[in-house]
Amino acid sequence: MQVRTDQGKYPIIIGNNTILDLGIYLKPFLINKRVFVITSNKIIKIYKKKLLRILKKNNIEVFFIVLKDGEDQKNIDTISRISNTLLKKG
Repeated sequence: MQVRTDQGKYPIIIGNNTILDLGIYLKPFLINKRVFVITSNKIIKIYKKKLLRILKKNNIEVFFIVLKDGEDQKNIDTISRISNTLLKKG
């Protein structure tokens, strides 16, 4: 399914276990086969191993930026930290 916004369009993938094909979905958008996953402590505990396995199988290098849980993490300091990490590793 394609979603159109004022900024452009992007795909939304709906289905069961679509995470298993994540590498296939991402490849057309990747220039250097590298992704950054920005997530929380709770979510990384659930999905880290699966994401690593799926992305490595597709020769995609993955970096995790893990934030503390909670709405209070959505602030300028967090944006700065994410930006610095992306610049250093990007």
